[in-house]
Order: sequence, then C-alpha cells, then structure tokens
Amino acid sequence: MTKPSRAAPDALPLLTEKVFQGMVQEMAGRFGWTFQYHTFNSQRSEEGFPDLVLVNQRQARILYAECKALKKNRTPKKASPEQQDWLDALEYCGAEVRVWTELDWKEIEETLRGER
Repeated sequence: MTKPSRAAPDALPLLTEKVFQGMVQEMAGRFGWTFQYHTFNSQRSEEGFPDLVLVNQRQARILYAECKALKKNRTPKKASPEQQDWLDALEYCGAEVRVWTELDWKEIEETLRGER
C-alpha cells in the first residue's frame, strides 16, 4: 500500500488575496467576530483603507486587518504607501492593526481567539 504523497509547501498553489481574505472572515465568524466590514468595491472607497474591520463584542475588541497575498517567490507583498499611512494612523490612535498573509495562520487564529 502506498502512502499518499504530500506536496511540498512550495508546490502548493498560492491563494489569491480575495480567497485568503474570505478564509480570514470565515475564521473570524467562528470565533465570535460578529460584525465584519470589508469594502465591496475599492474603486469608490478611500485609497488604502484596510481590507477588514472586525468587531468582537465578547472580547470588546475592534481589529483592522490588511490581507496580503504572497508573491510568486512566496514572500509577502507589502502594503502600499496609502495602506501603510492608514495602518500607521489607526495604530497611532490606539487601534489594533494587523497585516496578514497565508503564512500567518497561527497568529491569525491566536489573534481571533483572543490569545494575542
């Protein structure tokens, strides 16, 4: 009997930012983040605003998250200058801010569970 082969991480397909963001939203819902906002059409929105605003009333937290896809070489894409301006301004004002890629699943789960 042969064992099923496991693809090396480099052989796995990259997630699109849209798919990755949807996975984060689904996980957030499982951990009680009942209010979620994401811009449906960024062409008519303020340039650089974070992808997600998540609210968890049980944890008394609001989280702003920027979801970034990976480049073909599997390194994270960087936030644009406009995105970074928003993230810096929100953080300066005391907001909880994260920039996540699919490499950050452990941190994402811990954050959404309220362990970080």
